[in-house]
Amino acid sequence: MKKNALILKIILLTGLILSVNPVYSQDKFEISGGFGWPDMLDIGVRYGNNFQVGLNQSFWISPIPLGQTAAEIYYHFGRKSEFTDQKPWYLLGSLGILWGSDGEESDIYFCPRIGRSFYFSGRSGISLDGGAFLPLTKGLKDFLDSPIYPSGSISFFFRF
Repeated sequence: MKKNALILKIILLTGLILSVNPVYSQDKFEISGGFGWPDMLDIGVRYGNNFQVGLNQSFWISPIPLGQTAAEIYYHFGRKSEFTDQKPWYLLGSLGILWGSDGEESDIYFCPRIGRSFYFSGRSGISLDGGAFLPLTKGLKDFLDSPIYPSGSISFFFRF
């Protein structure tokens, strides 16, 4: 039952993000895929240009199946790239749920990061970021032996 509630929350959050900023303008919708911590192997969608909102979903297939779902806010700054109006440096705030394979356990975390996008063209590139992983729930704080850990990711993105 809890797994259905999580799926419903993801659908509602995606609908809210897309309804606040309707998808109608070119070069504002972005799809990404990458790897990092706590992102693991992930796919994401973002909307916006120098201020972006997004949703990230990850999957990890191993002896201990894990995953995470995160709502993200990006603020891009710095000089414009030669390929696009989007500025290459960004601040990222990510609030996520780390869930286990049984769907019963879930832990909430916050990841503030700083990063940079490297554009191949006006529509594609790679993003690298790093920052902190801050567990917010008691279960995750008890499991980990420190209140703060490093986090980061590398991802390929495509804008349209």
